[in-house]
Amino acid sequence: MLLDPTPSEALTSHPPSTTEASDDDRGEEPIDVTPGEEWIARVETARQAVEILGRRLNVADGKFKTLEDFTLEETENLRKELEGRQRAEFEMKEAITSLECRLMEALSTIDSIRAELGTTGEGLVWGVLLGFGPGVP
Repeated sequence: MLLDPTPSEALTSHPPSTTEASDDDRGEEPIDVTPGEEWIARVETARQAVEILGRRLNVADGKFKTLEDFTLEETENLRKELEGRQRAEFEMKEAITSLECRLMEALSTIDSIRAELGTTGEGLVWGVLLGFGPGVP
């Protein structure tokens, strides 16, 4: 009585060969693996092509920037642009503040002239001279 193989034995065992024959007995021709001149020429041509492509790629690679180079350059440009805009904004705020101060000063002068004209009664003359129109109260 034959024992049943265990599951692991069933997966790894091979059925026994009943006949053993050589390649010659089976009628198969042996494969010649020695390299021929044509094969050697093809391999040499392919090797040269790969070498040429490699040199061309190295030359081309030297001409192009990497993504990191573009990113660093772009970041630097953005930083410079931002600094320029911040400087312009600061200068504009200072100019606006200066204009506001001058405007407040001019309004104060106008108010004091109006008050003075109201007490002297010469509103028509002063109003026409200053360009306020006739009769400043």
